[in-house]
Amino acid sequence: MTSRIRAGGIEGLGFLIDAYSHLKAYGGKAKAAAWIRSHIPQAMYNPLAMMAYDQEEFDLPWELIDNRPQGKYTEFAWLMRAASWVRSPSQGNRLHMLLHYYSRDSKDYYYVTGKYLVGLTSQKNVLALMINEKRRCEIAYYIGLRAQATGNYRVAAGWFRISEETGLVKNGELRWAYNTLYQWCNEDKSLSLIAAEDRAAGHPFLVYRSRPQAAKGAFIKSWEQPQRVPCAVIAVIFDAFVLGAIGLILGR
Repeated sequence: MTSRIRAGGIEGLGFLIDAYSHLKAYGGKAKAAAWIRSHIPQAMYNPLAMMAYDQEEFDLPWELIDNRPQGKYTEFAWLMRAASWVRSPSQGNRLHMLLHYYSRDSKDYYYVTGKYLVGLTSQKNVLALMINEKRRCEIAYYIGLRAQATGNYRVAAGWFRISEETGLVKNGELRWAYNTLYQWCNEDKSLSLIAAEDRAAGHPFLVYRSRPQAAKGAFIKSWEQPQRVPCAVIAVIFDAFVLGAIGLILGR
């Protein structure tokens, strides 16, 4: 069936990734990667990274794209790799590649955002790039993602809400933020309880080190060296203090 799929442009990538997922489940990762590579022109490799992240195929931006992505959307492809690693840190063998790539200085917006995700620059530096609503939507999501990755769901929820409130429905970041908030809301539990249950279920939370240490190692993998990450109790209504503090940071 997959041999009959014909799709063009961004719209068709979702169908191809669906086919890749099924083929990987039945034929293995190598076979699936070879198949999707034969169906997508190289110019679409970098845009595919966003669609792969959207459909939680976190290995695909690495399996399909060369270790040194080229051409248009290169920095965004690397950002998707960084976000994929944060979402699925079992890909730990790829962390050294991320740290190496983000070790240089650059003022590129997506580069700095990715650098923040892997712990090599500060939140202050990322917030300085939040100069319009599009960036507000995107940066708020990635700050929330990093907070979620440490188990601090309370802070993450506040940032996801900021992303959602921009109303930029064509941005993937708004959709990802909304989906997470919707999932948590449907749990009908406090965020601290959801985080505790995720930890008990073996979800790997990250512990960011201080920046001088981060330059050498960046992370402690908490599933290997358990450390308690505090997460305050919060119900469905967001803590006004947290949102107020975030508002002050953003100058609202």
